[in-house]
Amino acid sequence: MKNPDFIVKAVEKYGSQCIVASIVVKKSKNETWKVWTDNAREVTNIDALDWITKVQELGVGEILLTSIDNDGTLKGLDFDLISNVSQYINVPLIVGGGFNLSDIGRSNNCDCSFDAIAIGSVLHYSKHTIRDIKSELTRSKFQIRSQDNKHNSLALNCQQKKVSIIDYGVGNIFGLIQSLEKIGANVNLIKTVDEIEGAERIILPGVGSFTSAMKALHNLKIVNALRVFAHSGKPIMGICLGAQILLERGFEGSECKGLSLIPGEVRLIERKTCKIPHIGWRVLNKEGKSLCNIFNGTICDPVYFVHSYEMITEEKYINSTVDYCNKKIISGVSRGNILGVQFHPEKSSSEGEKILFNFISNYNV
Repeated sequence: MKNPDFIVKAVEKYGSQCIVASIVVKKSKNETWKVWTDNAREVTNIDALDWITKVQELGVGEILLTSIDNDGTLKGLDFDLISNVSQYINVPLIVGGGFNLSDIGRSNNCDCSFDAIAIGSVLHYSKHTIRDIKSELTRSKFQIRSQDNKHNSLALNCQQKKVSIIDYGVGNIFGLIQSLEKIGANVNLIKTVDEIEGAERIILPGVGSFTSAMKALHNLKIVNALRVFAHSGKPIMGICLGAQILLERGFEGSECKGLSLIPGEVRLIERKTCKIPHIGWRVLNKEGKSLCNIFNGTICDPVYFVHSYEMITEEKYINSTVDYCNKKIISGVSRGNILGVQFHPEKSSSEGEKILFNFISNYNV
């Protein structure tokens, strides 16, 4: 709050989908909510609605809203607060402060809109368990991910086949390494021309902004090496931002040239009635014209997304889409040996593990 320009700089570097504004508020004597700072120790004269509007203008991708009045009380969420602010929010909203199980059913009938609940004391003090919460979600007709018919990850064994991850400072590398090692892959981190030339198959991860990713690759002087590798016919897979930069150009901030391995461009998802970023679990629609064996053995469980920009390309390069906000968003593209997925397989449980396994063991063109 002392330096709002920090938000602008953070969004430019990492992308809006990575930046969450934590806003802590308390009801004042005049029945409006004021923002507090320093872990709710210092009150400001800033109205909560004014600050919520401001941070969205500055580019944050998500808001975590906490009620001081209810925090830690276990008496329930402040639905009066949520109802007042939710109509002003066009990004995903997480609400917190006072959660108890009755809030799950109540949220179905409240005149408000939010996307997630931050839960603290109920779990910290063992008032309820995760199982209790899931049971209440099911009873209240919320859809939750099934634990039935899951792949047995122990049966997925890549037999130490080598896969190299581009380590260029713009990726979710730790979780990706864990997932790959879990299915038996021999994982190497690489970032030089020589290492790229010697790789058998490459994964290009990415979290952040299109411009930052391309700048990082240029700084390492490996852009041309990646293009040569892809044109050699060896498998290369981009994940999330890594998939986006496989295309010709992106428009996150200013126009930026990508790797140009797949025709197309990357643009902000149209807002209209959509909340952006697109965050959450979605079931893939497998598209036939460019269907590749990356989906062999998958069972249509949902996979995890978090992104503000979408890939736009010709139909022949699309292998999957997802339904979001009354439109189809491209979730997977492929062109021969070149593959890009907008979702995060390393965060997508057994369905994601199977996709990673297929890329390493079975992916062909």
